[in-house]
Amino acid sequence: MQTVLITGGLSFIGHHITEFFIAKQYHVIIHYHSKKPVLKLNGSYELIQADFSNSESLNNFINQVFKKDIHILINNASIFQKSPISTWDLASLQNIFNINLFAPMLLSQTFIKQNIFSKNNEGLIINIIDIYADRLVKNIIPYSLSKNALKTFTLNLAKISGEYIRVNGISPGFVKEVDNKLLQKNIIKRNVKIEEIIQTIEFLLNNTAITGEVINVDCGLSLY
Repeated sequence: MQTVLITGGLSFIGHHITEFFIAKQYHVIIHYHSKKPVLKLNGSYELIQADFSNSESLNNFINQVFKKDIHILINNASIFQKSPISTWDLASLQNIFNINLFAPMLLSQTFIKQNIFSKNNEGLIINIIDIYADRLVKNIIPYSLSKNALKTFTLNLAKISGEYIRVNGISPGFVKEVDNKLLQKNIIKRNVKIEEIIQTIEFLLNNTAITGEVINVDCGLSLY
């Protein structure tokens, strides 16, 4: 049984990713941020807590998780908060970048260093980015910059990760319900369905010719 690590595995999107991989008969390591939840999932999984804004917590998490072989890494954990320029300070900016960029970077580094991958045992990293990585909006500039950096990291990591590790990203558009005025910016005038995110993950899981791609799943928002 192969093992997949899903960070933010109990978030809105993360929970569905977790359910998908459990249904596919993977052993799932579910990262969560704070209070340990009570889950009733029919499959093989374990829960491990870590605060990715804290370097000691992140390092302890990495050391614990990578005691076993990890075959798939889903970097989904993220923090979104409005940050008008008047509120910026080093601590708040560092917090956003620690979670949205530096944690995925260090997890990916350790994943690649496992040295377990081969032609018959390929690895896969999928970074959950955001369509706003390429759309700077005045009140979420730090968030957008962190996601833009994660996108750049994804593309560059694919170049250096080796023959047997594929690295891709998914940039969702509006998944949760939003104001109808925002949906008018979509070419397809609706929210992205959560199953469409999962279908994209399954596509990247199955198509082993794809690496170094970031797929927009956004109902055409990126064309606006």
